[in-house]
Amino acid sequence: MGYHATKIADGVHAIDENGFVQCYLIEGEAIAVLLDSCAGGGDDFRDAVYGLTGKPIRLVITHSDHDHTGGQEYFDTPLMHPAEYARYHAHDGVGQHTRPGKQGDAGKTGRDAHDGGGNVAEPDPGAASAKPAGHAHDGGGRAVEPLWEGQIIDLGGVKLETVLIPGHTPGSIALLDRGGRRLYVGDTISDTHVFMFGDGRDLRAFVASLKKLEGLAPHIDTIHSAHGSLALGPEWITKTRVAAEKLLSGELSAQAPPRDLPCRQYSHDGVNLLY
Repeated sequence: MGYHATKIADGVHAIDENGFVQCYLIEGEAIAVLLDSCAGGGDDFRDAVYGLTGKPIRLVITHSDHDHTGGQEYFDTPLMHPAEYARYHAHDGVGQHTRPGKQGDAGKTGRDAHDGGGNVAEPDPGAASAKPAGHAHDGGGRAVEPLWEGQIIDLGGVKLETVLIPGHTPGSIALLDRGGRRLYVGDTISDTHVFMFGDGRDLRAFVASLKKLEGLAPHIDTIHSAHGSLALGPEWITKTRVAAEKLLSGELSAQAPPRDLPCRQYSHDGVNLLY
């Protein structure tokens, strides 16, 4: 896998994986947050992340699609909203096989658990499922810690506010940096494609979440997505909400998807929804 880091602000780097997906390393004076962990993982990913900071790193997962959890084995117990727990553990909480001896690899099972198109792969029946005490499990898989709506992650000089935005998945979150006027949205907003088919997707909840984000728009100058452009303006919140509402009302025409996927593409004003 090829990883490339781009500095987008002081203390903020985007880590791109082969032009397919990006995660974000956000540093404060005391600690750093890695927001998601791309798809492929591996030593190259570990080196790309740890090469950017010497600070302790907390992994935060916006949602449990495999292209956001692939490199999680190199970090301590991830934080995510509890509404995502069942989906995460249904996928065995993994992006790929555990590599022994890395930070935070206890309890991983299975291989690429989600292909981005709603298909869940078979778990590895021979993998162990350790359960460290004091963390949440849903019948197996890796431990996780809760990250609640409104919870603040204080990095030291940088504070990230948790915003629950169900729709793309039940427990999808965004992180709002009010001081830096930045919103990190995972897959909910993108200028490429937004997947709204497959397990856990809910178009009506998606619209409600976008309305919620519109209420935060006065505090946002820049939106950072996991796919597509590294920086979008806050107008993309409303553009995405309008496109989703038009899809719900039947105003958009179905088009062929960009590749062989079990869905159709619906587009409006630069927003492409796969549904």
